[in-house]
Amino acid sequence: MSRTEFMNELRTLLQDIPEEEREEALQYYSDYFDDAGAENEEQVIRELGSPQKVAATIKDGLGGQNRTESEEYREYRETGYQDTRYEEKEPPAQKKRRPGEGKNSTAVKILLILLIILVGVPVVIPAAGGILTGVAGLIIGILAILFGLLVGGVVMVIVGFALAAAGLTQMFYSPGTMFGLMGAGFICIALGLVFTAFIWWIFLKIVPPVFRWVVNICRRPFQKRREGNQQ
Repeated sequence: MSRTEFMNELRTLLQDIPEEEREEALQYYSDYFDDAGAENEEQVIRELGSPQKVAATIKDGLGGQNRTESEEYREYRETGYQDTRYEEKEPPAQKKRRPGEGKNSTAVKILLILLIILVGVPVVIPAAGGILTGVAGLIIGILAILFGLLVGGVVMVIVGFALAAAGLTQMFYSPGTMFGLMGAGFICIALGLVFTAFIWWIFLKIVPPVFRWVVNICRRPFQKRREGNQQ
């Protein structure tokens, strides 16, 4: 039985009572259905009983007949016919979760997580590996360039000493050649020393910070894990 059928039958059964009392009683039960919600109509009908039972209760309360034990709970108020037994009850609970519904939702969430992992891992891991490889290659390339320049400076110094030594061998044979070779040698030595010192200074300025940065990145996951264990 639906709410509409219940109310129509109740209206028909109350045709023999005064119109004012009939409308108040119908309004009360209509409000009771509204408070419960459309999804709880069947539960409300089971609580109230049949329309015949409700009509008999209303007529019994209006007719001044001998009061039964349940009549002491019935009275009319400004809002219509009230049954105080129902005031002690909260409106029927909302639709309960179906058996297994929570488990199904949990299973769906787990399945979605697994799908994300299966789809994301083949993409994330290669991408992360590519980024790390690129960074490592860049660092190694910079270090290789600096090392090559440093070696070049040392070679210039060595070449300078070689030219100076060759110039000394020409001291007694060709003074002009001696001065030319020795001058070129000293210039190479000076430029080599300056260049080597400059590259070494750059090397000391770049390598330690880069090394500390790499070490901090590698240590960060272990620090977070240690902090989590301490908490």
